[in-house]
Amino acid sequence: MEKKVFKYDDINIKITASFGVYCVKNTETDPKKLNIETFIKLVDSKLYEAKKNGKNNVVVY
Repeated sequence: MEKKVFKYDDINIKITASFGVYCVKNTETDPKKLNIETFIKLVDSKLYEAKKNGKNNVVVY
């Protein structure tokens, strides 16, 4: 994504992205018992970990 240049009018725009990913496995946590607030906190913590590692990172739990 970082190498792709998007054009808007006469402006070149470069984009970087970092992602935090949390996979719920049936053996670890029952997805039906995981409330949305807890899930967002888990994903958010992985996002900040990815950002801390620099641009264009994905951190998966």
